[in-house]
Amino acid sequence: RIETFTLIGTDLYNSCACSGATSYAIKQDGTPQSCGDNRDGQLGNGTNGGTITTFADMQTSVKFKKLSGNGDGNEDQNVFFVIGLSVDGYAYACGRHRYGALGLGATTQVNVFTKINDTVYEDIATGQNATYLLKPNGKIDACGLEYWGQLGTGRYGNDEEGNILYRNTPTEINDGDTYSAIFPSRGDTFFAINAQDHLKSCGMNLDAQLGYPAGVAGFNAQFFAQIGIKVVQRF
Repeated sequence: RIETFTLIGTDLYNSCACSGATSYAIKQDGTPQSCGDNRDGQLGNGTNGGTITTFADMQTSVKFKKLSGNGDGNEDQNVFFVIGLSVDGYAYACGRHRYGALGLGATTQVNVFTKINDTVYEDIATGQNATYLLKPNGKIDACGLEYWGQLGTGRYGNDEEGNILYRNTPTEINDGDTYSAIFPSRGDTFFAINAQDHLKSCGMNLDAQLGYPAGVAGFNAQFFAQIGIKVVQRF
């Protein structure tokens, strides 16, 4: 461990993102870098397994403006991935996920950044088992695990045959609202600010973490619900 802030090399950076045992950074020229655990190929260097102890360029020619890494280290999941937003607005995925968070259809693992689709996005965010993509028109595409209702599409739990519900390609959240900001989560919840600056949430609510007023809290919430808080300042 390191107990004090320590300079990491001499490169110049614009942003960074941390995901458990893996870290990501974007250099000022848009080059993505990564270091740490690579068990699922989430370092994006074309391999999987092992660790890298210092930041190294990821294996891609694409330039990025934002990265969001996440994953689930539980024994029944144990999947780690990263989503990147390129400077021209396209979303890319890297790593592994068995419940569709990569947004690449039936593909469950890629060891280099792979373009998700041809849609242009404004922002990206990841949950523990899901990916959220904000479009310029304020609509949100989502993919990944739906068991807790965290995609906000109205589905949760299992299907009629007992299979866990998930979506492996981005699907628009059609709740009649538009959004100005989306936020990453380390759990199976999702938060966003709508065009009227109200905070909304969906997903797991076992510990009342969705912030709903009395009488609304429950086991989970498969639709976006307005918390009632109007955001007056964004950090």
